[in-house]
Amino acid sequence: MYALRPGSAEQAGLDGVRLDLIRQRAAEWVASGKHQCIVILLARRGVICLHEAWGKLRPEPDSPPVQTDSIFWMASNTKPFTAAAIMVLAEDGLLTINRRVVDYVPELCGAGTEHLTLRHLLTHTSTWDEDTTAAHIDARQHDFEGHLDDRRVRAGLDMALPKVPGTEMAYTNYNYELLTEIIRRASGTSFAAFLSERIFEPLGMRDAFLHARPASAPRMARLDPAHPLNEELAIDAAWTAYVDDNDNGAWGLKATAIDYARFVQMLLNGGVYEGRRVLHARSVAEMTRNQIPGIGTDWFGQWRPEASWGLGIRVMSNERWPMFDGSLTKPGVYMHGGAGGTEWWADPHHDLLGIYCSVCCDIDYARGEPRMNFDLLQDMATAALLDDTVDAGSVRK
Repeated sequence: MYALRPGSAEQAGLDGVRLDLIRQRAAEWVASGKHQCIVILLARRGVICLHEAWGKLRPEPDSPPVQTDSIFWMASNTKPFTAAAIMVLAEDGLLTINRRVVDYVPELCGAGTEHLTLRHLLTHTSTWDEDTTAAHIDARQHDFEGHLDDRRVRAGLDMALPKVPGTEMAYTNYNYELLTEIIRRASGTSFAAFLSERIFEPLGMRDAFLHARPASAPRMARLDPAHPLNEELAIDAAWTAYVDDNDNGAWGLKATAIDYARFVQMLLNGGVYEGRRVLHARSVAEMTRNQIPGIGTDWFGQWRPEASWGLGIRVMSNERWPMFDGSLTKPGVYMHGGAGGTEWWADPHHDLLGIYCSVCCDIDYARGEPRMNFDLLQDMATAALLDDTVDAGSVRK
């Protein structure tokens, strides 16, 4: 088990010349305008051998430079924390992921939801799809009172399932908004408070939060609401204010690269960090294995026959996805990404982790083409391994 600490490429078992190439590429990605800014952190066996920043914190001409301790909106990279919180509650005997959602949220009444389980929500196999779900919630949320998080959950409780749960994966934010509500009810506290007590504080994640921290605002990396790229992300001033202050387990987390790295290192350690156990090793094993073998998904208009998803985490299979998967990484590597330019991966074969925090429009949604270079970073980091072994059967004699 490893704790994160600064060190050299040699101490991490990585090629320093290759790390210099990563630095060169990151600078090029910012200089080209593809990224406004980027922070990259690489650690192996706990040794942080690269943790650097390039670009501007904000798009204004007088913006200060981004720093390694700048804070990024993690967007969908919140979901692994939501899944971890569910597993903490399962370990505490307050819920189990194999039970029905209606056992925890009796108001759920959409046709076909009577057999929907927490496991289906965690693996995105409820079969609700994002476009239909978002349109339904946007149309109905104004019928309810209270905070937007609460109104969104209540607006979706009458949605019918289009297919039998478990037969197909469709990545959908509402799955995790509903899990957030279950966490609130099972824990008896807010989602943010539960994460803080059971995950952030034990891991020493000092700059991780959901509700706004005015003192942290000067360190937030962001696109200006008027920036042209925000048209594709549908970001405006009201949405930015909501992102800054919410209790949403689908997209609400803000954090630094080093804070997120502590969470990933905990997973690589089997649930322990610096002597404090956050999750049981079995919970981590379940989160990071393919829970839905043989189940496919429509991913940005392309059918993927093997979705390969764990509990809140994507697990790499033999099929490789553009933007998300490097060409050199092995099956069993696990990861997640977030809209706006944040990604991470953990390679349990080599005790290697990478954090990629950027400000960019991550996907050209009209064309389904990637704008991030996360997969390129994976390949460069893998190529830097000095002691990698190749399976004998894969080497041509």
